[in-house]
Order: sequence, then structure tokens, then C-alpha cells
Amino acid sequence: TLVRKGESINLYDKPDEKTLKTVKELVEQSFKRKLRDDWFDGLKEPLVLLSETGRAAAVITRGVDGLPYLDKFVVTSAAQGEGLGAAIWQVVRARFPAIYWRSRNTNPVTPWYFLQADSSNRSGHWVVFTIGIEDANLRQRCVEDSLARDSGWVEN
Repeated sequence: TLVRKGESINLYDKPDEKTLKTVKELVEQSFKRKLRDDWFDGLKEPLVLLSETGRAAAVITRGVDGLPYLDKFVVTSAAQGEGLGAAIWQVVRARFPAIYWRSRNTNPVTPWYFLQADSSNRSGHWVVFTIGIEDANLRQRCVEDSLARDSGWVEN
């Protein structure tokens, strides 16, 4: 039996340069893609959740009507299966009873997102998810906002 010490999740509502650099490197390594250097500059009031060891993170920004938008959610391959992603997700859900985000159809985490979300909307290669957004008009505006967002990736 393997027993692991719990890992704290740190919240940065005004992330400094060091935290932003750590998250950027984590996202790039995990997705095997390069983010533009100005990615964080385009986010409205970014909030970062970062695990103690830097192996999992979530980046949340302000979206439609001030609702939180989950911009990035990442867990390193080495940490997958340890429950670290679930720990970050619990913090996200505890802090934000209503939230929305998008995921590519090809993202291996997308099936898990379907289990977490109240609603989903497929459009092209994206699926937009919402939790706690009951108003259909607001939910549609969140879908439109999600689909219009810049991913932050350097395009080849």
C-alpha cells in the first residue's frame, strides 16, 4: 500500500512573474505546445491555483458578466492518477459555484469534463462546458464567449 502525503493547493489572486512563469512552463510541458509570451497579458484578472510541487494548476479568468472562465487546467503526466487533478478541481468547485470552460474534442480529459459539467455544447473541434449557470441566455453567451476566446497557443 502506498500512502502519500497530501499536497496543498496554493491560490494566487494576483500571481507574480515567478508564478506565471511556473504555470506557463507546466502548461507547455504538459500540452507539448508553446504559449505566446503575452498569453497572461490577455487574461482579465487571472487567478492561479498551483499545487505545492508545481505538478498541477488551473488558471481562471473573468468571463461573461463577471463569471469565472477556466482558461487552463493542467496536471503533469507523472501526477495523473494520484488525485492531484481532483484536488485542484475540488478547490475550483468550492470557490466557484458557477463556472464555464472549453476543451478540444481530442483532449483526453474531455470525457471527464462531461461527468463534471451541468451542460455541454459541441461546436467544431470544441466542447463548451458550464456548471451552475441556469439561465439559458446567459449560458448561450458563455458558449459564444468561449468559442471566441484566443487559446494563447503559438500557431505553427
